[in-house]
Amino acid sequence: MRRLTAFFLLALAFASPSRAAQPDFLAQGLLVTAGSVKARLYASKLDSYRDILIMNPGAQIPALAMSGLAEGFASAGSLVYVLENPGNLPILAPNAAADLAKALTKDINKIKNLPATVKAVQSKDLAIRAIGHSLGGAVLGAETGQESSLFTEIILIGVSRLVSTPQTPMVKVTLLLGEKDGLAARAGVDQLAEIYQTKTIILPGVNHFCIISDPKAGAADKRAQDLPTELSSEECVQAVLKSRAAE
Repeated sequence: MRRLTAFFLLALAFASPSRAAQPDFLAQGLLVTAGSVKARLYASKLDSYRDILIMNPGAQIPALAMSGLAEGFASAGSLVYVLENPGNLPILAPNAAADLAKALTKDINKIKNLPATVKAVQSKDLAIRAIGHSLGGAVLGAETGQESSLFTEIILIGVSRLVSTPQTPMVKVTLLLGEKDGLAARAGVDQLAEIYQTKTIILPGVNHFCIISDPKAGAADKRAQDLPTELSSEECVQAVLKSRAAE
């Protein structure tokens, strides 16, 4: 029943606004902290949540620039935390996702500014998934070989290589690649798929940067290397959500 409910919520999330009413939000980009880790919280007003998502943006991508994707997952019933990396560089905080996951499961009182409603429904039984885009995913990939990993799944979007040598996966790894991604090489993504014993899921019409809400976020030279797309940012976000609907 939980699986069917989750599927239904995600189906509503990628339906057109005219057909699906958007839920009220409890938090939209609320800054929360756990020690030195900062994150932006996105949560709908619900009695319970399907899972926890910790999102790691790419280089020079502020946490708030991921609002479209974060709100999409929150609308589908996830508690979403988007990491706010120092200098907007995930490489400077390689353990941030794991540290936040530990705080969520072992000492939730360590997290400051967390709404009481979220704290009350926060369950240690909720699966924790990590999503990394571009360099944020390249950093997250290092977590896959840790036996003590707190993640149920690590989702890498637009990642064709990691910041460290890939290890034998101890958690499920899902690879998403935009059909028109001009930065992540398909050969590299497929090589990761072999290592992680998974497959590459292609997102039709999506390029490297279109899932980002702010069109100015990211390095200008990297954006210049990306392939053009006719999809809007909202449509690119919907493509990601749709790829997750069957999970």
